[in-house]
Amino acid sequence: MKNLFGNHSTTSEHSDKKRRSIGWTAFAVALFRAYETKRLDRDPIIQDNIATGLFNLRKGSVPLRARLLFFIGFYVLMFFKRPSFIYYLVYPLLKIFKPVRRIVDMVALRTKFIDQHIEKFIPACRQLVIVGAGLDARSLRLAVLRLPNIRTYEVDFADMLKEKRRLFTKIGFNYSENSSIQDSISNSGIIIPVATDLTQSVTRWQLDLKAAGFEPSKPCIWLLEGLTGYLTSCELTQLLAGISELSPQNSKIIATWLGTKRNVSKDFLNSGKLSTHLFFTDTPDDMLLPFGWEREQQLSLGELAERYAIKENIDVNDDTYWITCHKKK
Repeated sequence: MKNLFGNHSTTSEHSDKKRRSIGWTAFAVALFRAYETKRLDRDPIIQDNIATGLFNLRKGSVPLRARLLFFIGFYVLMFFKRPSFIYYLVYPLLKIFKPVRRIVDMVALRTKFIDQHIEKFIPACRQLVIVGAGLDARSLRLAVLRLPNIRTYEVDFADMLKEKRRLFTKIGFNYSENSSIQDSISNSGIIIPVATDLTQSVTRWQLDLKAAGFEPSKPCIWLLEGLTGYLTSCELTQLLAGISELSPQNSKIIATWLGTKRNVSKDFLNSGKLSTHLFFTDTPDDMLLPFGWEREQQLSLGELAERYAIKENIDVNDDTYWITCHKKK
């Protein structure tokens, strides 16, 4: 069955055919980043022109129904300047849609945090591995990732990477399909797609990554954004073990985590819990410290909201979501 975005949802087992096809969550995150970029009710804290290009009503590359959702949702969610006729028309519905605005703010906050830390860690770390890359456009929109000899490895299912290339190319954003080692050491930043299945054997994806030019002897940044909650505890432990084997001293790992309070609530709009969410924790250190990592930062969603002064839809005491940064000892 296909979803609103014209693609299979990420359901059932991680290694089945549906799981390997393009997931709706990748589109949803891009949609939320597009909303944040275009919003007029306050100053946006991120700029993702690729995401807005995907959902452009006339020229976007995602299915028409998804572009219509973006256009209509922009007004229903009241992302426009106020006051206006539409504002007063929609205002009675604001309370109903506030949880959706909260999710948009959450995605914007985590994106801002991650962008700033990638910019901080490069060029000391010249390799970035985006694990479960989806429709992430950082490799194209962050100037620091286009510096000489910076390599960004986008790791995901083959179908995901193929669809991403098609969608991005259609709106004028191209990147090389060549993943050779020679290209990866060129004089400008390069994006290297790595098609693999992270839920299969650790050896498999490690070999795929190294075959694409990844150098385990050099410090790197690992990004696990919106990923950990979709893996079982066993799968996540194996993934982190494999990452740790390829990470020399001073490597970094940035990750997001679903808090245990999400696992209690049955209300998606208020908790953000999906039926495909499998792993919840309030103590990410338990997963990372045993593999030789030390914590540099751990912030709750509420602390992120306070840091970036985005508190209209998020309570500063909200600890249903975490973001962490760890360093390899």
